[in-house]
Amino acid sequence: MRALITPDTVSKSITRSRFVLSRAGAIAAVAASSRLHRVLPMTARLTLLVGGATFIGIGAALTMATGLGPGPFDVLVTGIASLVGLPFAVSLWLMAGSLGLVAAVLGKRPGIGTALAPLIIGPTISTLRGPLGALLDSFLSALFGPSEFSGVAQLASLVLLFAAHLGGVVIIGLGAGAMIISGLGAGTGDLLAAATSSKLGRSVPVVRTALEISFVGVGMALGGAAGGGTVLVALTIGPAVRFGHDQVNRTLTRWSHSVLSVSGPDTLVGRSVMHLKQPR
Repeated sequence: MRALITPDTVSKSITRSRFVLSRAGAIAAVAASSRLHRVLPMTARLTLLVGGATFIGIGAALTMATGLGPGPFDVLVTGIASLVGLPFAVSLWLMAGSLGLVAAVLGKRPGIGTALAPLIIGPTISTLRGPLGALLDSFLSALFGPSEFSGVAQLASLVLLFAAHLGGVVIIGLGAGAMIISGLGAGTGDLLAAATSSKLGRSVPVVRTALEISFVGVGMALGGAAGGGTVLVALTIGPAVRFGHDQVNRTLTRWSHSVLSVSGPDTLVGRSVMHLKQPR
């Protein structure tokens, strides 16, 4: 989900930035370990993965709470959930697993992140979309009154809802940026797009667009809701992911420079940071 990142983008982003998040204190705490350099990078990458997936779930829950229409993949998941009567999280797991299986059959093997992210994203969305929707309703009622909105109030309310929806997309972008930098696996939709692209000889963006359109069409046919917010997600998710990647990368860059300036490159902490920054 939040499966709107193309495999090409993932690959290029990972190539450009190989920083992984860690804490100098955690390095010092395991200073006696001879496997420090092997354990810390994976621990840090998993931290980025889990944090990124959580952010994606929060952002997606916000886009669903506005009632303007979720992203294309979520339209499909809500349609399936509506058809078979399963909870949203379970429907998401089934769809992610199915897409991952098809991608694997077509030659694209899922990574750790491909399997783990849906397990975090689904429950996060299910837990937060109701409270976030209630919070938005309470905010709008407090702002404009509980009675029927006037024309101006309705327009202002719609603008605020679209702003909240866009905020959800930005949060998704930040989470996606963290997951990209973790380098632990692309989304199932991305894997399927890459695999289908290889088989058909078409470019990944073309295949990805076709998949997104099919997600919306099938999801709506099954009872999923789409709207102006769905279009907004489709138009803004690319820039949001680039923004999120840059922000996470910039934060990790500042952190690594700060650690090096305090510890020096020849200390245990400094050498560990330099190790994390080296291309793999």
